[in-house]
Amino acid sequence: MKSARELFEELGWYLDIETNDNQIVYSKNKFNNDTFGFIGAKTITFDKEMESVYLDDVNDISMLLLQAINQQINELGWNNTTVKIDVKLDGKKVMEIMRNGNRKD
Repeated sequence: MKSARELFEELGWYLDIETNDNQIVYSKNKFNNDTFGFIGAKTITFDKEMESVYLDDVNDISMLLLQAINQQINELGWNNTTVKIDVKLDGKKVMEIMRNGNRKD
């Protein structure tokens, strides 16, 4: 199985920030098709302290991107816990998903 980083990079996402204590952030550039100009970045942030994932301006989640997100969750050891996933578009929260793990307690 490929690492989460390899899966993200195959999809054009790049490791932007990795802090051992708090966060892993992947980013992907956003472009304006009308002006062909760079207008910012989409980000996926894994908050280690909160065991949460934040998707900012990620408006299309393919099965391959979902696989990369799940692989990162597994690598962080969150596969047996409930993980909160917040989705924001244009700075506004549009969805919250709770990913339930397979608890064995």
